[in-house]
Amino acid sequence: MLIWIDFTCPFCYVGMNRLLPLLKETNAKFDVEIKSFLLNPNTKGVHDYIKSLSEKYNVSYDKAENMTYGAVNLALEDDIKLDFKKLREVNTVNAHKLIKHFSQSEKLHDLVLKIYETYFLGYKNINNLNILEDILKELELDSSNLKEILEDSKYLDEINKDMYQASTFKITSVPSIVLENGKKYIGSRSKSDYLKIIMEAIQVEKDMSN
Repeated sequence: MLIWIDFTCPFCYVGMNRLLPLLKETNAKFDVEIKSFLLNPNTKGVHDYIKSLSEKYNVSYDKAENMTYGAVNLALEDDIKLDFKKLREVNTVNAHKLIKHFSQSEKLHDLVLKIYETYFLGYKNINNLNILEDILKELELDSSNLKEILEDSKYLDEINKDMYQASTFKITSVPSIVLENGKKYIGSRSKSDYLKIIMEAIQVEKDMSN
């Protein structure tokens, strides 16, 4: 199972907050790979989230704020309160580099969810070295070489490969899931739907191994 996400995407946050715990609960044995999809790769600095949205889609500030209501209501289904007026648009490449570095860690999914929580509920800059260091320490993951990790070009190469692979599947939005047989699921889903997708992924792996 391949899962493309970005960390400033509220639908990804809700989706992963539903899917990743289910993978653990079901004790799914198939391979799961978190893939990077940079929605705003050229973002520099820290910007008002809604204003950035209005500029990206060339709409008024009020219209952009209205565009966030779907995500707000979706998150409320899981008792997650999103406040886009407090959020700031930031670059996510450093957060993705961490995911690449810890891709084989048993705490990978915990790291993904903690990055989302830090951004959407803590309103912090997840591209900032100190913020990322705090996340790693909280999860008791090694942060001693964090600066080297963020400066290592191999992780950026991996991110770019993910972006290219997404294009081969014609993926233009996230979250997106691709099963081993190439079947795609685009957008955030309910917990029951994610459970069905997990069961389907298990069956697909069985069928393809025969």
